[in-house]
Amino acid sequence: MTKRLVIVGGSYAASELAVSARANGYDDEVVILTDEGELPYHRPPLSKAYLLGTDDTALPLKSEQFYIDHRIEVRLNSRVTSADKRSMSVQIAEDDTLSFTDLALTVGASARTLPGAEFSNVFYLRSLRDASRLKKAAAGARQVAIIGGGFIGLEVASALVQQGCQVTVLESCGNILTRVVAPVMADFFLSAHRARGVEVRTRIQIARILGDHGVAKAIFLEDGSSVGADIIVIGIGSVPNRELADALNLDVRNGIFVDSASRTSCENVYAAGDCTFFRSPFAPSGIRLESVQNAVDLSGVSASETDLAA
Repeated sequence: MTKRLVIVGGSYAASELAVSARANGYDDEVVILTDEGELPYHRPPLSKAYLLGTDDTALPLKSEQFYIDHRIEVRLNSRVTSADKRSMSVQIAEDDTLSFTDLALTVGASARTLPGAEFSNVFYLRSLRDASRLKKAAAGARQVAIIGGGFIGLEVASALVQQGCQVTVLESCGNILTRVVAPVMADFFLSAHRARGVEVRTRIQIARILGDHGVAKAIFLEDGSSVGADIIVIGIGSVPNRELADALNLDVRNGIFVDSASRTSCENVYAAGDCTFFRSPFAPSGIRLESVQNAVDLSGVSASETDLAA
């Protein structure tokens, strides 16, 4: 019987899983469905070099010819709206379905949003489309306010201050990067950003964003002060994309729960990347780890230690 591996998402995990499946002897159909208009691409540069002017032709993980040579079909602009384990099929947009024998969810995560921040000059950064919009807006901006002192916020701050913008980072905790690095490293990065002209304010609580006619003008703070801004970037974390997992009735916690081989609670359904939650010797209670290396590792083990391997 001909098998078909359907991979939902255009991420590192999607590309790596498809390539690893082929490398481990999966010789049947492999189809990647991505709702974006580009082949799977590098995302870390979006908040760094891309904002400084790097051409997006350097972003794709693999060339179109690579996928053709390895018989991996990549369908662009193909948004999967639902999945059904009874019929073993996914719904693409409104008028197309695709059956599968094996399904991999590499659907990533979405930016955590800030209620009341629905203005045309407020930006989040998760995709190439987001980065392109921000890059265009930043070219004409003088004052930039960034809510969140994590990696995304600080990387954007570093890029935009090099372009002559006045950048203010607003962080609610007592220091930046508190969730991801040790205090000594946080202090180092704080000093480095301030030395380069970024104003970093910690222990800040946002009251609301003030705007007029759909355009944000300033951020009003709990202490009664305000920060003016031509554009605002929000980087306050992410939430896993779980809609398809819910439709399949999978075990979802702080992400789609997978075992050590990236298997979900449903037979023949796998998951990898930022959307997953798993246990490890270093996190016995479970963790959702947002990193390129984790996406690559989970995808590789899925293809080598499961039925996806020959």
